[in-house]
Amino acid sequence: MRSRFQSSEALKEARLHWLSVCVRTPKDNLCQFLNGLERPAIRILKAPEVGLVMTQGRTHGTGAPFLLGEASMTRCVVSDTDDQGLFGYGQILGRDKELARAIAELDLLAQDMELGPQIDVWIAAWHDELQSMEHAESERVQATRVDFLTLVRGED
Repeated sequence: MRSRFQSSEALKEARLHWLSVCVRTPKDNLCQFLNGLERPAIRILKAPEVGLVMTQGRTHGTGAPFLLGEASMTRCVVSDTDDQGLFGYGQILGRDKELARAIAELDLLAQDMELGPQIDVWIAAWHDELQSMEHAESERVQATRVDFLTLVRGED
């Protein structure tokens, strides 16, 4: 397995994009895609494990940060078997070990010279689907919005 990225900056940008899409994509879509993919052997460095992460909040969204509480997080780390130095990381909120492993494997395979372009097509399709779902949700919320400055008190 050879990396298709020449610089670490290019890898970082691409990785931020595909991981942000993967964590929002439904688990069934990811697992179905991975099961249908001919993939090389993968070594599990850190099996999926559930832990806690401390979350922060901000007063009024922009003020001083404060510790809000803990949230469950699942993480997994995989590597290629031919020691090319490629690693795949999967971290999600929640306790779904299968999803964390699927994201880690997809992260690793997306870096590959041969499988990467094929995975990019699916990432783009999932991204478009997520964008359309977010747009539909935004329109649904916008339809119920009330503009209080235009309301009339009812007195003539």
